[in-house]
Amino acid sequence: KILSEYGIKIPKGIVAYTPNEAKVAAEKLSKTGPWMLKAQIQSGARDKGYFIEKDRGEGGGIRLVKSKKKILENAEQMLGATLVTMQTGPQGKKVNRIYVENYIKVESAFYLSIAINRVTAEITLMVAPLMYSDIIKVALTHPEKILKVALSIEQKTCPKQVKEIIDFLKLPPRSAKHLENLINGIHKAFLQIDASMIEINPVGVLRNGELVALDSKL
Repeated sequence: KILSEYGIKIPKGIVAYTPNEAKVAAEKLSKTGPWMLKAQIQSGARDKGYFIEKDRGEGGGIRLVKSKKKILENAEQMLGATLVTMQTGPQGKKVNRIYVENYIKVESAFYLSIAINRVTAEITLMVAPLMYSDIIKVALTHPEKILKVALSIEQKTCPKQVKEIIDFLKLPPRSAKHLENLINGIHKAFLQIDASMIEINPVGVLRNGELVALDSKL
């Protein structure tokens, strides 16, 4: 919601506190689906998490649901259960609400975040392709696959930086303007809300070159 206020494209979604609210939300968003159900806890890596309770299905904290019948079933499994991720610790966190979101089909995806580089004292944009592995594994095993770009506090991103990122991620040329708008939006948000980090994981690339923030952590 915050990102969309800065011109960043996001999927439509509705928060639900009960299985029935999730079903109603799904019907409002799309007549036929599919939908994404996302556990709303303060943790990343929810898709790779698991529920402590054994009767909560095999899915993790982010699930692709293709039928209205499965919306209720999955919502009942997720709500009230305890989700464990690599960031929560073994005790996990209780899921009291879920986010029902339109599924968006993308051509490819990549990681993007902005944070303070405390070694160089610079605002730093980080991007990485997500074809083979998640970002944590990439950072640990192949740091060269993460491009770091220093951003100015006063100025918007320059065309040279945009081209460098486009080439690094092997994005189609039609995505260049969309990428520039995305970076400027996340940069402006970072400064105005006084963030320590904004992470979009992943950014989806649509067929027409548009970019959409499919999930985020602030």
